[in-house]
Amino acid sequence: MTGSIITATAAIFAAFIGGFFAKRYEHRLEARSIRHAIAAELRAVLAVSERRGYVEVLTNMAANLPAVWDGGPLRPFIVHVRRDYNRVFSAVANKIGMLPAQTAEQVVAAYYHIEILLEDFELSSAAAANDPGAIWIIQDYETFRTFNLECAALANETRSLVRDAINLLDPPPS
Repeated sequence: MTGSIITATAAIFAAFIGGFFAKRYEHRLEARSIRHAIAAELRAVLAVSERRGYVEVLTNMAANLPAVWDGGPLRPFIVHVRRDYNRVFSAVANKIGMLPAQTAEQVVAAYYHIEILLEDFELSSAAAANDPGAIWIIQDYETFRTFNLECAALANETRSLVRDAINLLDPPPS
């Protein structure tokens, strides 16, 4: 009888341990998939941005604005945002805690910077069109110049954050 109790206890313990390790393995696979999916989405956004030269064009445009308005028309940097460019992140945001804390923090910071930059592009585009529905219309040159210089700085900072997030999510082979 004692042998039966020991055998039953050992079987229960083995089942518990096996279930624990199976669940842990499943968790690790899901976390790895999330890391790779987010890295792929960020790589795609970065690749398109770099191919089109958004950061360089915006930086050059802002840097070449004269300190004092020359009377010419204000030509903002316009990018029409037509889609949601963070679909993967939105789908797995509730699982961000599966990533290491530093990685999760970097990913969230990168995505929020992307969102803010896209909102600024939408704002600039609406202002350029003198859209009456625009939240804010740039009405003076100094505001226009400051806004564009800030957008350029934000674009450069965002690009760095995205690159850092990619490297944390899916480090290059050493």
